[in-house]
Amino acid sequence: MNEPTPVTGESPRALPPVFISYATSDRKQAIAICGAIEQRGLHCWISCRDVEPGGNYQEAIVRAIREAPAMVLIFSRAANRSDEIKKELSLGSRYHIPVLALRIEDVEPSDAFAYELSTRQWIDAFQGWDKSIDVLTAGLSQFTLRVQNDQQTGQLPPPRRFAFTRFSRGNWSSAAILFIIIAAVTATLFLYGAGSNRQVSLAVLPFADLSPARDKAYFAEGIAEEILSSLAVEKNIKVLGRTSARQIERSSSAKEVQALLGVTHLLEGSTRTAGNNLRVNVRLIDTSDGNRLWEEEYNGALSDVFSVQDRIAGAVVRRLRTTLFHADVVRDGLVTKVDAYQAYLAARSLMRDRTKPSLTKALHLARQVIQSDPKFAPGHALYGELLWHLSDAPLSYGDIPTDKARQIARPHALKAIQLAPNHADGYAALGLITWGEKALAPLQRAIQLDPARAELRIWLGISLSQVGRYDEAYEQTRLAAEVEPLWSVSINRVVNIEAASRRFNEALAEVEKFERRGGDEAQALRFRSAIARRRGDHARASAYAEAALARNAALPYIPMSLASDYRLLGLTKLAAAAVPKNNETLRRLLISGPREAVYGQARTLGASLWKRPDADVGIFALSAARDWRGLAALHRAKGLSAQAFCQKYRRSAIPFILALQRTGGGDDARALAECLRAQSTQTFSQSYRDGALAAEDDFDRARLLALAGDKSGAITWLKRAVRFGWLGYDMAGLSSNLADWPEFDGLRADGRLPTLQQQINTTISAQRAQVLSRHAKKTRVD
Repeated sequence: MNEPTPVTGESPRALPPVFISYATSDRKQAIAICGAIEQRGLHCWISCRDVEPGGNYQEAIVRAIREAPAMVLIFSRAANRSDEIKKELSLGSRYHIPVLALRIEDVEPSDAFAYELSTRQWIDAFQGWDKSIDVLTAGLSQFTLRVQNDQQTGQLPPPRRFAFTRFSRGNWSSAAILFIIIAAVTATLFLYGAGSNRQVSLAVLPFADLSPARDKAYFAEGIAEEILSSLAVEKNIKVLGRTSARQIERSSSAKEVQALLGVTHLLEGSTRTAGNNLRVNVRLIDTSDGNRLWEEEYNGALSDVFSVQDRIAGAVVRRLRTTLFHADVVRDGLVTKVDAYQAYLAARSLMRDRTKPSLTKALHLARQVIQSDPKFAPGHALYGELLWHLSDAPLSYGDIPTDKARQIARPHALKAIQLAPNHADGYAALGLITWGEKALAPLQRAIQLDPARAELRIWLGISLSQVGRYDEAYEQTRLAAEVEPLWSVSINRVVNIEAASRRFNEALAEVEKFERRGGDEAQALRFRSAIARRRGDHARASAYAEAALARNAALPYIPMSLASDYRLLGLTKLAAAAVPKNNETLRRLLISGPREAVYGQARTLGASLWKRPDADVGIFALSAARDWRGLAALHRAKGLSAQAFCQKYRRSAIPFILALQRTGGGDDARALAECLRAQSTQTFSQSYRDGALAAEDDFDRARLLALAGDKSGAITWLKRAVRFGWLGYDMAGLSSNLADWPEFDGLRADGRLPTLQQQINTTISAQRAQVLSRHAKKTRVD
């Protein structure tokens, strides 16, 4: 765009100033846009100019947004990633400030912005400067004059209160006791925080079980979780995720919790059940001084947990929310039998332990729930989620074939949506069991309905990664970690993405922060192992993995990762010993046996190879054997277009190009190659990656260039891959021998290829020696 006139001087302030929201790196453009607006007769407020020297920067921004008639969001790639802009946008929404988005770069908004701005106007400055500023100013003038007219007629809006937030959903529980507690806590927090400038953030601790037999811990935790979920809808309150809240020690002082996690308030309590009687005691604590702000006890009948005074309590909560928080909708609660509800809470408690035995028990309980009450939507959704977690999908924990798990789970997810279309549960389950692009809509809908459930953002991030939208995937994962700073699942995803993106220092800082906050020691070692593996240091990765398993032998994925490290370094006996004994996959066969056995198994499986969760290992074996007819038959059996095939099987698709070229499928080969090249270009246009190694995408680009006949380019990218730690491929370390990769057959005469192979072999030898030395020392100590 043409360079507009910069901001100069002070414009008349007859009209209230509009607020300019921008990323720091867009400062020059923001100043220029502000100047153009002021040349057209309006005034703008921009932080780089209008914060007084020595003034409180944050308070000045809050004041400017509160007083602004409108906000201009200057949207760019940098803005798309800016947490500060999201806070400003959220604050503007809280004050009902209209927003006009001026897009200065041709970039699609991430989900966070797309949702927030879905009903607002987008203006593209990069398609014509003067016209876009004219359109922008005309829109701003309408909002500004409207405020000015209101001031002149005395119709001033109600005072606006300060609060940052990103939560905005209703909750499904309608238990009378929960409604009363939520209303009381919400009112207390609102009144307490109304006169202060600090953001209210709350951790709901698991309630203590004071039942005579102490056998209702899951029920006490469930009550606390439902309060947490209901409070998360209040836009004035930032709520710590349930998994992280569960890890706060009750012996910790309030000030310690504030220092570690930044929460301003704690909600703790207890439940006591005796026969049909239910008693709930709740306390609200200020973490700044440990004072108890509010305490109350509630009594009710256990059998009426969903319906006691439902209408009265629901009306009170709706009145409070409408008066204090301008909430639009409070959804009706979902009710079920008490025994079904208790089984549901017990299953959900077991599901937190992501191991096969716990998930299997939870699945049994979830089946009881839907048999007892077929109309209880959360039961159907939970059953579908558990089926998927027990499947043999790459990020799951069981051995149910993926297609079978999806076939059984999908009707339950759809049933949950049918029974409760305004609740997140069914959409969450549907998104979890769906692959790629089709998973985005249900997961986005679930997040709108339940933004405090961090795993929804993790699942959305995984789905975005599946379609190559890595920057957006990282953003969702980061948001999940903000809600759940002590949950290993969310931190693991953040660490893995940062390490795969070669942001090793950032990943290590994330682990150190997790440790300082009291995160699980074994999990922290697991994270460090993942970082080392992605940077190509398999000796260090195996050391961390060994230490992690010594502390917790049930950690997921670690045994296979450790076996892969050993195999890549040529330590076949250690690799075979480390592979989980109950894992009969092709990946296990590759690690513990000769590659010829994998090839024979892949040929025997034929088209059924696609049903295996580790089909990529079989494809590699067929490729290394140059079995082009077998690969071509496998491609035909899948029956997908080139676009669909390269989207879903991106990491394994390259050998099929060679197979199609050699078996008369030239057109399909060209279409597949073109799609993969476009994906590679998209990948390198982004800041983040998501892979088992930080050098995977560099290696893949080298393979594509070699197939295209660009020998020099292929060698250049191979050098990059080796420099960034490539010693093999994938979690199983498919092969460090470049001769096993037929894409490079055309480079055999190039003298640079043996030099690269020697570099790889030297690194492997050095790392193998480190592992052997470590094991020798351990043996002497033992």
